[in-house]
Amino acid sequence: MKAFVPDASLFQPGEKVVAAVSGGADSMALMEWLYEEHTKLGIAVFVVHVHHGLRGEEADEDARFVERAAAERGFPFRLVRLTGEGADPPRANVEALLRRRRYEALVSAARRHQAEKIAVAHHADDQRETVLLKLLRGTSPMGLAGMPRRRRLSPGIELVRPFIALERRAIIDYLQARGVAYRHDRTNDDPRFLRNRVRNELMPLFIALSPSFPRRLDVLIAQARAEAAYWEGAARDLLATLQPIGGAWRWPVGDFLARPLPLQRRAIHLIWSCLQAPHAAPDDDAALDLTHIEALRSMLIARRPAALDLPGHYRVVLFGTDLYFLPKSRGTEGFALVPPAMLVWPERRERYRFLVVRPEAVLGAELGRTAHRRGEMADRRVIGPAPANPSRAMFDRDALLSFAGGRPLMVRLRRPGDVFWHSLERREKLKDVLARTALARPVRRQIAVFAVGRDVLWVPGVIASQAFLPRPGRAAIECRYEVDDPGGTGCD
Repeated sequence: MKAFVPDASLFQPGEKVVAAVSGGADSMALMEWLYEEHTKLGIAVFVVHVHHGLRGEEADEDARFVERAAAERGFPFRLVRLTGEGADPPRANVEALLRRRRYEALVSAARRHQAEKIAVAHHADDQRETVLLKLLRGTSPMGLAGMPRRRRLSPGIELVRPFIALERRAIIDYLQARGVAYRHDRTNDDPRFLRNRVRNELMPLFIALSPSFPRRLDVLIAQARAEAAYWEGAARDLLATLQPIGGAWRWPVGDFLARPLPLQRRAIHLIWSCLQAPHAAPDDDAALDLTHIEALRSMLIARRPAALDLPGHYRVVLFGTDLYFLPKSRGTEGFALVPPAMLVWPERRERYRFLVVRPEAVLGAELGRTAHRRGEMADRRVIGPAPANPSRAMFDRDALLSFAGGRPLMVRLRRPGDVFWHSLERREKLKDVLARTALARPVRRQIAVFAVGRDVLWVPGVIASQAFLPRPGRAAIECRYEVDDPGGTGCD
């Protein structure tokens, strides 16, 4: 019997853990192990089964099987049904599509249960297959590091792989010793999926040629991961210069080309992977290989305005001495809101909070001076000026809603004809306002605004209107803008 020693150090007492359970052998072993260990580990476990809406009655029976198994172990169970995929299995991208939607569903379930961890049952055989797939599709030396033990999926939510060092044979032995039943998904035998061909055809061939091949591949993966960690540390100072700006990321290239060539390549890969991480499912098929890295370096060497599409969610534009990472997809055009509200714009890695507050309770001395407006607002005391930090804005709630006149408050992308209100007395075309800023033209085209109709009151991170400033004793709307840190634990 193969040794079965999962990595329990990935869990901390008091944590809530979502266990992703499909009903197959690996995930059933994960549920059984968590059942045996959850009291000792001090964790609460929630079982989540994702139903992709494919495979008809067979998939329905998988869901019922997992639900019964969770109930037998006293675990709360949640079934998530995905709809509207419409994916035909022969399509080359169907695996990536299903994987991405599955992880989106798991993150949503983790948020619902306020869970800090999502546990999946990837094991050493999966790791080897992943690295071979990357080699077949094209990868860089960093790609040889394979799947990490842990990685951030979303702020406050981490993916963990307690079985990543275990052989699948050990998992099967564990299930048999405990009499745990499991389901078999026939699509895992379908040769139309490349991963299945790697598992069922390529790996057996390599093992026939060299029985020690799996162990040698494990050594290579471990070495690649150690070297990737070293180079990541060496490139961290370059990652720190990455700046969020208008839904894009600005990277001052400066003397970058004076750095050693290996460091240049690692830094480019690190920045790409950190920006890509929140948009991609774990072990996503998108890969940045040497061809892409050298094409980007050629842009920098030429020092001429140029653009390049990268794998995944970003393209890059060289503008002056700065390199801009711009999302390929704009996602939604915007969101209507009714304060208090919080909005998350995943494609832009941005969060917006709109709080209803008494202004003096929040801002105190910062906005405690007295100012006066002219015209119809004359002789009415207001708290001003507006916050100096353009990542925040303050508006008198009643005055703003009266101005809106039933029109929705929106966070949206800028549009032709937008007008920015500097104050109640001064308005200007937004494009002229943005043209005077330090924003590069590619960023100005995709800037987000807080607006009522075409009337823009706040360009988050850039400028806030002085119109409708809050008055003492009246409710205010405090607007806050935040961007995810690309250097967080999601960088793998």
